[in-house]
Amino acid sequence: MLAILLGLLIFLLLLLLLPFDVVFRLNSDGVPGVRVGITWGYGLVRKDFIKTEQKPVSKSEVTRQLQRESRKGIGKFQRKGTKSAWIFVRSPGMPGRLVRFARDMLRQIRVREMKLHLDLGLDDPADTGRLYGILSPMLILLQQVPRVDMRLQPDFTQAVFMVTGRGHIRVIPLAVLRVMLGFLLSPTCWRAFYATIKGAGT
Repeated sequence: MLAILLGLLIFLLLLLLLPFDVVFRLNSDGVPGVRVGITWGYGLVRKDFIKTEQKPVSKSEVTRQLQRESRKGIGKFQRKGTKSAWIFVRSPGMPGRLVRFARDMLRQIRVREMKLHLDLGLDDPADTGRLYGILSPMLILLQQVPRVDMRLQPDFTQAVFMVTGRGHIRVIPLAVLRVMLGFLLSPTCWRAFYATIKGAGT
C-alpha cells in the first residue's frame, strides 16, 4: 500500500512539472470578447475558450451598467471589500511580504508576450485611490519584466472597468503551488487574515 501511495505521489509530481501555456486576448471596448487558449504538457492537451458579445458595447453603456449595479448594492459591497483589502495590506509586515510574493510569483512565470491596458474606477473616488495605491507596487514590478506592457489608468469621476490586451505565458504548476503555499502558510499572512476578520466585524 505504501509503495502504491508513493508511486501515485511521484506520478502527481511529474504531472505538476509539465508546463501550462496560456494564450489570451481581451477586449471590453467596442466589440467585447475574450479568447483564451490553454495548452498542457507541450501540446498533449489543448482547450480553447471563446466568448464574444453579438453587438458592440460602448464605454458609456458599460459605465451605466456599473452604476445601476452600484445602486442595487454592489457599491456597498465594493466599499466593504476595499476596507477588508486595506486592512489586510496594512497589517504589520504585509506590504513587504506582498512585494516578495509578487516577485517570487513573477519568477515562476515565463512571459512570451503581455500587453494589458486597464481603465478602473469605483463608485467612491476615495476607494479608487486606495485600490490604485494597493495595485501600484505590483504594477511597478510587472513593468520590470521583459516583454510586459501593463498600464492602469484610474478614473476618479465614474464607476468603470475597461480592459484590453493580449498575452502568452508559460507556468510550471508545481513551482506556482510552492510559492502560494509559502505565502499562505507564513506567519505574516496568518496575522493579516486575523486582523482582516477582526476589522471586518467592527
